[in-house]
Amino acid sequence: MESISGLSGNQPEVEATAVETNTSQSQQPLPPPVPKKRKVVETRSPVWDHFEKIKDSEGIVVKGKCLYCARVYCNESKKHETSSLRLHVVNCLKNPHSKDTRQSLLTFQREPSSAGTESSEGSEGVLGTWVFDQDLIRRALAEMIILDEFPFRIVEG
Repeated sequence: MESISGLSGNQPEVEATAVETNTSQSQQPLPPPVPKKRKVVETRSPVWDHFEKIKDSEGIVVKGKCLYCARVYCNESKKHETSSLRLHVVNCLKNPHSKDTRQSLLTFQREPSSAGTESSEGSEGVLGTWVFDQDLIRRALAEMIILDEFPFRIVEG
């Protein structure tokens, strides 16, 4: 045992004892460290209603696959988040829910009751959305060529 003396002679002596370790016990190897499991957090973003989650081997969501057009987008929580998924939901052409946000072309249609008569000042039309119809366009083009006596070359122009 050693004794440690203070700077001044008036202080009591403090003794330090050596700590002995018992080496007689056989030292067993420590078990490998257990990897920490991530806390399972449910997704809060509403975009996951439109995407299928693709997980890696550890069960972490790394990608999202569109339910409508099957495009795959990266979605690692630390890098990409859900902004690219949100933009795709709005712009996906096959998404039936995004058609409400698209702008429609408007057209003026005659009412069915006044379609058979010549236009009178009291008749009113109905505002509706325009839908492309190949047969209707072809018929209108043929009617324009016949009635106005345009050459057939006008179609090419």
